[in-house]
Amino acid sequence: MKILDASYARLSSSRAALAASEKRFRDVAESASDWLWEIDRNTCLTYLSSRFEEITGHSRSNWLGRPMAELLNADETTLRDWLAAPDAPLRCSYHAADGGQRHYRLSARAILLDGANLGFRGTAADITEETRAQAHIHYLSQHDPLTGLPNRSRLQEHLTAKLHALNGANAKLTLLYIDLDRFKPVNDTMGHAAGDEVLVRVAERLRQCIRADDLVARIGGDEFVMVISRLRDQDDIRQLCTRLLESLAKPFGYGQQQVLIGASIGVAIAPQDSSQASELLRCADVALYQAKNSGRGNWCLYDREMGEHLHQRSSPEAEPQDANETGQFVLHYQPRQRNGDSPVSAEALLPWQYRPMSAEAMRTLLGEQDR
Repeated sequence: MKILDASYARLSSSRAALAASEKRFRDVAESASDWLWEIDRNTCLTYLSSRFEEITGHSRSNWLGRPMAELLNADETTLRDWLAAPDAPLRCSYHAADGGQRHYRLSARAILLDGANLGFRGTAADITEETRAQAHIHYLSQHDPLTGLPNRSRLQEHLTAKLHALNGANAKLTLLYIDLDRFKPVNDTMGHAAGDEVLVRVAERLRQCIRADDLVARIGGDEFVMVISRLRDQDDIRQLCTRLLESLAKPFGYGQQQVLIGASIGVAIAPQDSSQASELLRCADVALYQAKNSGRGNWCLYDREMGEHLHQRSSPEAEPQDANETGQFVLHYQPRQRNGDSPVSAEALLPWQYRPMSAEAMRTLLGEQDR
């Protein structure tokens, strides 16, 4: 009799411990920020914590017994491959009851009984805000904050990919380097707020001239670049450049005032001018320098003679004159004295503070101070 009493007491104690353990599990499961799940060997849901309803808005009863892949909008094969080795969390998404997309990170562990795999259980952590923040940071790293256009970094990536994708004898890629005329006086006379508004409006007009697979980027100040893949010949280029110049020459309204600017465009074509992104940009910049030299509101197509002329212009033989015009010579006077008395004369010294000139500096040399 005593043995039976002892066995009954141990059984009662075990049941109490099991009930306490189950209550502890329920309390943890329902208070956790994540929701808990279990699936069987066929990946059908067998358990969902109450937090599932609070976070997703879905009813647990509507999902129990259904494949987990349906809830996660995931491929069944992808889910099974992950469960075969769930060492790292799985990032996935699903649509909440309100229709909004939510992002989750799943972790899982196998449910084993006597060595047999009965399924899996794990947690689902909401990482929607984290995912959105990461996407926003990535967007900012690739776009100009003022106009929303792609920046120089995104342009370089896009242009490189487009150049690598060129194939076939007739495949071409056209790059337009656009620089605004008479923009500096807008900032000087009307303020930077007016200048910023004009740049935003310029970006809008440029966007209207491209297609979905083209790109327009702001690479700094009042300089923009277009990458166009649909132009077949020089006549197409002429029509597009004419359209752009006419669009940017139209007045911009700012308050009660009308702002008049304009643009000049340099054009380079791949692969005939170059198949390298940086070199193609340089060719277009050289063509832009030539367009500026010909007067505002023009466009110019790059050819190799321009590059040679620019090289000659920047050669050591030509640079003394350029150095004088750009203030690279600095005049100093060195007094000459006799026997420690007052200066009786002076020597003039003219050191040359040498600075090699880029195509952009050349444009400044030719009178771009009023841009």
